[in-house]
Amino acid sequence: EYDLSSNSFLNHAGRNLPSTMLGWHYRSRSESLISFSNAAFYQGRLLTVPEVNLPPSDLREIVIHSADEDADVAGLRERPVSFHFLQHGVYQQRCNTAEADYIAQLVRGLLAQESGESIGIIAFSEAQQGEIEKALQKLASHDEDFRARLDAELEREQDGQFVGLLVKNLENIQGDERDIIILSVCYGPAPNGKMLMNFGPI
Repeated sequence: EYDLSSNSFLNHAGRNLPSTMLGWHYRSRSESLISFSNAAFYQGRLLTVPEVNLPPSDLREIVIHSADEDADVAGLRERPVSFHFLQHGVYQQRCNTAEADYIAQLVRGLLAQESGESIGIIAFSEAQQGEIEKALQKLASHDEDFRARLDAELEREQDGQFVGLLVKNLENIQGDERDIIILSVCYGPAPNGKMLMNFGPI
């Protein structure tokens, strides 16, 4: 029996049709991007394509000690997934300005390499998205070369489709693909040094 007034075709199908386990992960070229989900949600049953080159096991931590330190573009490139810890980052009024500034520096370093790779930035909140956009513009206002590269990247198209720099938040990112994805987690200690466990709907 079909309920054409059902809110979701997917829910209706889920109640009435047998489910089938996804067999292969095919969306990325890097096994490490799916390995956590495979272990946590699929109990390791998902078949993945092995890495061609595994990152060395002795990779250093990426720790940025101060705002004066350069963004670690080399650290980003030496592994498929990297975590950049900003010791000086502060979470205040739903933003982390130090993290936004660091991301702007990362983008400047990546664009300076002229690799042709596309870049996407995903902020964990709309407020942080705005902070990142501000940081990109602020950095571009002091660096003419970066301004030219950023302007070109913000208008970059391929076969009539926009493939340039993408800056979105979790609420409006869906189906977008880029060669390099930077996640702006944003959360960190408040100005008083305390870490509030208030992560909203993440």
